[in-house]
Amino acid sequence: MSGQWEGTFRDADGRAWFTVVNVDSDRPSTGRMLMADQERPEIWQHATLGIVVEGSGALRAEVEFSDYPLRFPGDEKEHAETAGILPGRMLGEIIPDAFRTTLASNGPARTNGVIEALRIDRQVEDVSTPGDLLSWQDFRSWIQGLPSGSNSPWIFRGQRNSAWRLASHFHRHPAGRRDVIRFAQEDLPHLQSAIGKATGRGYRFNVREEYESLLSIAQHHGYPTPLLDWTESPHVAAYFALPHREAAKTEHWRIYAFNATKFLEYAMSEWGALEVPLLYLYTVRASRRDNLRAKAQQSVFMLSNVADIEGFVVRYERIGLPLLLKFDLPADDAPQAREDLRELSITESSLFPSDSNCPGCAEVCAALKQRFFTAVQ
Repeated sequence: MSGQWEGTFRDADGRAWFTVVNVDSDRPSTGRMLMADQERPEIWQHATLGIVVEGSGALRAEVEFSDYPLRFPGDEKEHAETAGILPGRMLGEIIPDAFRTTLASNGPARTNGVIEALRIDRQVEDVSTPGDLLSWQDFRSWIQGLPSGSNSPWIFRGQRNSAWRLASHFHRHPAGRRDVIRFAQEDLPHLQSAIGKATGRGYRFNVREEYESLLSIAQHHGYPTPLLDWTESPHVAAYFALPHREAAKTEHWRIYAFNATKFLEYAMSEWGALEVPLLYLYTVRASRRDNLRAKAQQSVFMLSNVADIEGFVVRYERIGLPLLLKFDLPADDAPQAREDLRELSITESSLFPSDSNCPGCAEVCAALKQRFFTAVQ
């Protein structure tokens, strides 16, 4: 049952709810179910699961509806229907990539019905689909035709192997975690305390700049977060894509381009990805408070509660909204690309300045990572 699942809950009144179920591999006996009304997504439901999977494909889970951990604007009368604790039970069938269960509780109609869901997170062995084959010179020519600076709609990401899928460190870590609300409730308070002591600053969750600064520091010091690193600079992305020691292991290195402006205009809501009861992602310019590396790398973060980002973006592309470009460059072009980037002063020393604003952050992030992200054996 471990993984990320998405489907539909049709309640006893025939009302349809978008439904996401997250089960962490390191806690396979529990999970979290999030639901949002398909007609009014600001109306949500939240439940925790105690999961028992029995033989012959049977799935049984104890369900406990409770208040959503975070509050959103919406119809308070609707939310009040499931205020407090409402117990229930799920019983149905499960196969490796799908399940169908009935949900029964002693609560209102919206807590009774049928759930059908598919597993949507990718397995470790899954690879990204091929991108457009370009030479390094062709890619530089494409760059020259783009608007510059804040006028550009694109952000960029480089990866040393074109087969790697887009996934945050949080979602690709072998510990197999999927529940970002658990991350917000358990991990972030410890990061807040430890990084605050290292920097001598406070990081309030209800102040967006400070909240994003905390995530930024954790991300740049090796702690698995639901952030995915991007940059405003295609040249910086190219640097991170250069194969270096892995040149013999891959035929191509990859640069992604994501149209953040178009995504913002069409798909982004006012809520952050950690906070909505739907699969979601959004992009923010990385906070450079206490983070010299974010400034040097012209960092942009994609905050995601989605394990399969490429699959999520494809949904929008199917309705004619091209958002993601993938450029695969040959390994043989890496030496010339490295030389060209050096002439632009894009080097390891320029992109990784001494982190004097955050002494000790690497150590505290490493210690907390060991505590909360022990891989499941």
